Parts: sequence; C-alpha cells; structure tokens
Amino acid sequence: MQPATVEGVADGAASDKPIDMVFNVSDGGGLTPYQVFSKINNYTGKRLKGYRIVVGVGTGTGFQSASALGIADKLHISLGRGEGWSSGSMGAPNGSDLFDGDGLATFSHGLFGAIDANFPANGFFDTRTAGFDVTQSCAVPPCSTTPNPFVGGPDLINSDTIESTTVLPSNYTTLFGDWLPSTWQPSGVFFDDDNDPNTDAVLQAWWNGSQWVSNNDGGFTPIPAATLEAWGNDPLYAVSHIEDVLNLGINYIVKVGDDLDNDAMTSRSTFTIRIIPVVADSQVAPTFLAAEPAPLVPPVTPPVTPPATVDQGGGCTAVPGNPPIDPMLPLLAALGLAGWGLRRRSRHS
Repeated sequence: MQPATVEGVADGAASDKPIDMVFNVSDGGGLTPYQVFSKINNYTGKRLKGYRIVVGVGTGTGFQSASALGIADKLHISLGRGEGWSSGSMGAPNGSDLFDGDGLATFSHGLFGAIDANFPANGFFDTRTAGFDVTQSCAVPPCSTTPNPFVGGPDLINSDTIESTTVLPSNYTTLFGDWLPSTWQPSGVFFDDDNDPNTDAVLQAWWNGSQWVSNNDGGFTPIPAATLEAWGNDPLYAVSHIEDVLNLGINYIVKVGDDLDNDAMTSRSTFTIRIIPVVADSQVAPTFLAAEPAPLVPPVTPPVTPPATVDQGGGCTAVPGNPPIDPMLPLLAALGLAGWGLRRRSRHS
C-alpha cells in the first residue's frame, strides 16, 4: 500500500483510494473456492489501525460490491469458519474452522509466535501472535446464508466484506504502537547464519531508541559492548531494518460462481478484490526513533596534539608558524638609527 492510498484521508478513517485487483474468470460449473495467502505491506507513510477487503465487480468509482449487485450467493468472501476437515489420510468435512482464530491477519511468526513445526525458536519480540481479529459482513446488509454442506457446521455467510477489528494482545503494540509504516522501520542486528545473502538472516538484537537490546526470551536486556564490537568486526553481522513489522499476512477464501455478469449469453466475466487501508487515530512517532542506532564498533578518537610550548624568558620569543612581531624589535631598530644619525653629524660638524 503506497502513499497515494491514504493521501488526504483523515486519521481514524477508512481510505477512499483503495487498491483494486481484477481477475478474469470463466464459468466452471458451480461455486469454486480459492484460498488466498497474501500480505499487505504498509508503505503508506502513515500508521494504520487495520484494513478492509471487499469483493465485487468494477474498479474505482465504478466498483460495486457483490451484495449491492445481488450476486453475493455466487461471489463471496469467507474466513473458513465451519468449513474445516478432520485430519489424517481419511479426513472428512467436520464443520471445524479452516484457520486458527489468531491466524487470519498476523505479523511474522518469526517475530511474534511460539515454537512450532515450522519455527524452531520463539518469536524475537513475543511468543504471542501479533495482528488483528477479523469479522465478516456485507456492504449492503443483511448477508444471506447458505446451508453448510459440511457435516456439523453452521450455515455459511455469503459475505462480501471482511475487516480487521480488535488488535491481538502482544508486544507489537507495547513496543511499536499502531501498525508501522516503512518510514518508521526499527533497526536490528542480523546474523547471516548460512553465509548466503539470498536467505533471511537471523535477528540478534534491536535498537530501542537508546541502546541495542536482546530478544523477548532474553528480557530485552542490553547487549554488552564487547559483544557489539565482536559483531561489528565480523562481516556476517550487519545492521538493517526489521521490515517484517510492516507486513501483515492475511488469509481468506474467495468463492467464485458462474455468470457473475448475469448474462446467460456469456461464459466469461471479471471480479474485483478491493483492499482498503484504515488510517490509525494517532500518528505519533515511535519512541525507538529517539536516537540513531549506535555503531557496533566504537568510533576511533584521533589523538590530540599538545599545543607548542612558549619560552616565557626575556628577549625575543620563538613560536612556530607566523608569530606576531616582538614589541622590543621596533624600539631597538629606532635606537640604532638614532645612534647612526648622531655619528654622521659628529663627522660633518
């Protein structure tokens, strides 16, 4: 999401400059679900407090939601609630949820999350998931429903809108506040553990505004000066931005049916996924920007050259450079000229 998407949008308001993604589709013989894995990256230049996604047809001012068009029964968006399957090789639909409750809109698990099958270490900033709760609705209420074809599940909602609601409790809000823009990325020390620049390096410390500190497991304690210097002298360590605090991963399902244009003579049509950023109520800068990150290796202080000594004895002084004229010199010259003049007069008298 770029700055144009929030230009002129008031704090606390949903943008009227959304991102529209148009998909070409062909009739396929019924309602087909497509699971969407994506990220929304905040490059707007403003803090955000969430997002909204709407499915419909058209773009810009010509966009209409599925519920406004009366086609939500054959074009809608789902959070996978009541559409799950039992695990195992003989899995069957059982009316469970496809996604975990805290897995619909989240920041990087490597930064905020507990050890699991895919992540061998706790999240750097927290073992709790960071992100948002999400709800379903319709742009033109009420939403229609469809009987759940899966055993034991509730009726499915033909919603054309999903949106974030409350913030999940985590250290994200404590350390950073509302969803950060790219202009306020925190800095970290990264270790290239496999000496391969094409893979992600491992975050070792982050700059909290006054010092380099450890991760959540380490209590965010200060990194010793000797450790910082050792890192600074090792080419596998580098200071960079922690970009993943900008990137929100969102999971949802879009179900697409036939004849979206309500024209029986055509077999092709289009639909639109509209992404709407919601600006945060406050745009206060984060505290970790209070000072620039300190260098890992202390700067070398050049030696101080002592000032030249000056002889304080009588007579002329000698100092390097271009010293001022000693006041005794003009007087001695004047006396010498006067004596020379007297001698010439005595010789010609």
